Amino acid sequence: MRELNVVIIDDEPLILENLKYVLKQFENIHIRYESTDAVSALEYVKEAQGIQIIFVDITMPVLNGLDFAERVFELNPNIRIVFVTAYEQYAINSFSVNVLDYILKPVEQEELEAALKKAVGLVDEQSRLKLL
Repeated sequence: MRELNVVIIDDEPLILENLKYVLKQFENIHIRYESTDAVSALEYVKEAQGIQIIFVDITMPVLNGLDFAERVFELNPNIRIVFVTAYEQYAINSFSVNVLDYILKPVEQEELEAALKKAVGLVDEQSRLKLL
């Protein structure tokens, strides 16, 4: 699987640590930034180069995941967003902002692997389109 540069954001430190642990099971994942605060993560994304996928919780204080995703897409529509949340009821709204995937907590390796495969397919497709 292609290497991916990721950012992870969750306002619950234990959940953030769990997500990081599961992602580190994949050799091709490079966690470039992690945060419990979506506002600081957005500042990082504004300056960073090469971020391909962001795993973010939907329900966070100050800047929720849906608003975060909209702002990220304004900065770079090629970054893929995966929502990782405990709430099923936001699933429909999440796809209105064109997210890649929606994973319910607790996060399992198989679900992350499926989301990562989708992301790799889209990154590869973008690379092919740039060559044309």
